[in-house]
Amino acid sequence: MTSTSLDIAGKVDPRTVEVLQLIERLASALDIPYVVIGATARDLILHHYYGARIQRATQDIDFAIQVADWSAFAALTDALENEGFEATKMAHRFKSPTGGAVDIVPFGAVEDEQATIAWPPAGDIKMTVLGLEEALATSIRVFLTEGAEPGIPVATPTGLTILKLIAWTERPSDIRIKDAKDLVYIIESQEHIPAVQDECYGDQGLMGSYEWYINLSAAEILGRNVRDVLQPRTTELLSQLFEHGTGKLKLENLIEESCSHPDIQMERHSALIQAFVKGFREGQKHLQDGENS
Repeated sequence: MTSTSLDIAGKVDPRTVEVLQLIERLASALDIPYVVIGATARDLILHHYYGARIQRATQDIDFAIQVADWSAFAALTDALENEGFEATKMAHRFKSPTGGAVDIVPFGAVEDEQATIAWPPAGDIKMTVLGLEEALATSIRVFLTEGAEPGIPVATPTGLTILKLIAWTERPSDIRIKDAKDLVYIIESQEHIPAVQDECYGDQGLMGSYEWYINLSAAEILGRNVRDVLQPRTTELLSQLFEHGTGKLKLENLIEESCSHPDIQMERHSALIQAFVKGFREGQKHLQDGENS
């Protein structure tokens, strides 16, 4: 995806637009970099802009914010509460005045060497923030209304793919299944992106290797794109997953859990994920060759 911004004015629910633009205003005032992640990011880009089928509706909006310390996080959440948002029992979750849930996850200087944050004051509640740096770095500005506005930084399919893979390795099985299905949805949706289409049809060798199935060629390109932007810690985790598995989880488990109807979906999902992994490995080899040259 080569565009520097996307315009989806008039396509998004006004209540969602209101929350997104409020966060933009508050975060900008506090000089806090942020990115929209999760299902909202997926729908803004893949559904509203590229026309991919919507997977499932959501009222929750997830943000990741890059902060220098916990006081910066507190400053943003205090500003939210001044705007009528309500804190909940979960430190990262707030209830908007219209009833939707807003999750705000900090990363940056507040994380440790394992990309984990420990919520104050006790530090006993921990959360991984691995992949959020890449999501912010690869984000794209999305314009939600007509007229002058700064746009909203939204995680691209590349960033969302990274986050979904990390989430799948860490969550309990009942939630992990949703992550696996979301991952396949993102991979499948790549063929709707014109820049990806152009890259596929411009590489006859790639298309020929998949008997001219554009969905598989697009999956391989996504794998390359993911590998190209990874930080070392994220590279280590995903490389381990694709080569040997992490803990009890292996690539075969990811494929199985992505299928609601294995007898119908298994072959297709396996081909898509394997094409993605092939692109990841080739991207890794390309980077290593560049380092050694």
